[in-house]
Amino acid sequence: MAVATVRSTPPAEYRTRADEILEAFPEDLIRLLARLQGQPDDVVAIALSTLRYGSRTTLASAGVIDAAASTDDKPAFSRLTDFGRAVIAACGRVHRPDEERAAVELAQAREQWIDEQAGGRT
Repeated sequence: MAVATVRSTPPAEYRTRADEILEAFPEDLIRLLARLQGQPDDVVAIALSTLRYGSRTTLASAGVIDAAASTDDKPAFSRLTDFGRAVIAACGRVHRPDEERAAVELAQAREQWIDEQAGGRT
């Protein structure tokens, strides 16, 4: 079985829409989607298919997935859309792992300190 990988760069026009749509998603769904960033399509499809019907419906109505037909609360495999990849990336920007977030904050603080030091020199 071939494993497809998630495209790392969704179309640019999706980024703004993806950032905006997160406001309508529950926090636990955002965290789950963040953990799926960089995973192969097959892994994403299986993970999303295990969500409750209401969460899958939310993702399908937002255009994140093309949902498979399901009449009950049993898993149904879904195809991730290009917009869905942008939403997963947006979730990843919101909920980075603690170590990565700490590294980013440290780098930003370092840059700010360097800028302040350079600004004080004449």
